[in-house]
Amino acid sequence: MFCIEACDLPLEVPKVTNALASPIVVAIMKSNEQWGNWVTRLYNGEVFKKVKSSKYTYHHSCSVKKFLSLLESNDQFKDTIIKNLNKLVEVLGDKDCEFMKHLRINYDLIEVNGGWCFSVSQRKFVFHPIKETDFGKEFPRAYIYYQHTKTPDPGYFK
Repeated sequence: MFCIEACDLPLEVPKVTNALASPIVVAIMKSNEQWGNWVTRLYNGEVFKKVKSSKYTYHHSCSVKKFLSLLESNDQFKDTIIKNLNKLVEVLGDKDCEFMKHLRINYDLIEVNGGWCFSVSQRKFVFHPIKETDFGKEFPRAYIYYQHTKTPDPGYFK
């Protein structure tokens, strides 16, 4: 018969105040302030930026190194980032980085104008398919300027 053995994990998690005082963690938290505005996010170790006319969709913007280089020009972040640039690039550029949650792509959705998305699986337009709690966490696979109320004009591609 199979059984599951109990794991020998401590009942209490020790406080990790020394790790929080690490200059690398401080630098990540300072750069995280910039990420918190929902305009830029991490996906697969790269920086993605929100598409201006969309409600949900992000597109590739630049590498983590280039983004951090841009933040270096800001006096608020300059000291911390310059001292730890290589380590920050290594940590944040890692696609498995857990300091900041990465975006998730919803491959079922294609965003069109006004908060509408076309659901590939349902084959219809859906209004606000992404919950407000998932804004900046999940995004459709693409954005296209299209009026969902417009009657399609099928024909040959030109």
